[in-house]
Amino acid sequence: MVGVSRQGLSARYPHGDVMALTELQIRKASPKEQQYKLYDQGGLLLLVRPTGGKFWRLKYRHNGKEQSLSLGEYPGTGLKEARGKRDAARKLLSDGKDPAYEKRLQELERAQSAANTFGIIAEELIAKAEKEGRATATLTKARWFLALMPKNFTARPVKDITAPELLAVLKKIEDAGHYETARRVRAFAGRVFRYGIATGRALRDPSQDLRGALITPKVTHHAAILEPERVSRSPNRTSRQGLRSPMKAMSTSSKRKPLSSLCARLIVRATSATAMTCSLPFVSAVCSFSKVSGMGSRGKSVKILPKTY
Repeated sequence: MVGVSRQGLSARYPHGDVMALTELQIRKASPKEQQYKLYDQGGLLLLVRPTGGKFWRLKYRHNGKEQSLSLGEYPGTGLKEARGKRDAARKLLSDGKDPAYEKRLQELERAQSAANTFGIIAEELIAKAEKEGRATATLTKARWFLALMPKNFTARPVKDITAPELLAVLKKIEDAGHYETARRVRAFAGRVFRYGIATGRALRDPSQDLRGALITPKVTHHAAILEPERVSRSPNRTSRQGLRSPMKAMSTSSKRKPLSSLCARLIVRATSATAMTCSLPFVSAVCSFSKVSGMGSRGKSVKILPKTY
């Protein structure tokens, strides 16, 4: 450039003695038999390939070696955006970091985040419970809890989910009047977060921050049944434990065994009573209370002995 000193060029082009590219030059750049380069400032260049593709590259030196960094494809990445990426890479270089290495780390983190969403970890937790032999009803309920959460929530990386995000999901369930369901979904989410922490994919459990934030449903207490006659009024009724009523059990057993060998066990709700009588036909009940295997403190065993004459 005649009449322009080197000092003048440096003032006009702070990244070096290269004239800046323009959008018009880039659009008019047509493919040739061999690929060629259009240079911008600060090591930025546009690679034009014979196929017509135009790709941004950044040439730089790190630890004495010349390297190249891909910054995107034109026109998806425009001239202004490419220059912004160049400046960010230059900032990394000034901090002693390799821009290409930092870019690979970011891509790896994005891939890990995509594989560590709330939904994926929840499915892993359910699969773990299935291998442990949990009941089908328990697994079905867990999948139902997961289905109640919207897709845009379960697709989020578990480590990025905050307490307000989880609360917004639970509030929608509450707004439908399902207070107890909202509390159980919160408990399920807590198990998912804790499993994510244990497997190194989550940092903390935000469900713990929601204590007291949900509506507590009103509990309705029911009186305990103290009269055995009320238990035996519905012969075909099945208890919570899947047991038939004593009357039906005895009538079925009497077809195969004499009355003197009949013995039924009745599961009743634990009360303060220590003994009771039963007015079943031909039976005098001598009731002794003891813990039932597998029931813990939730049930008592009543042994009904045959009446003797």
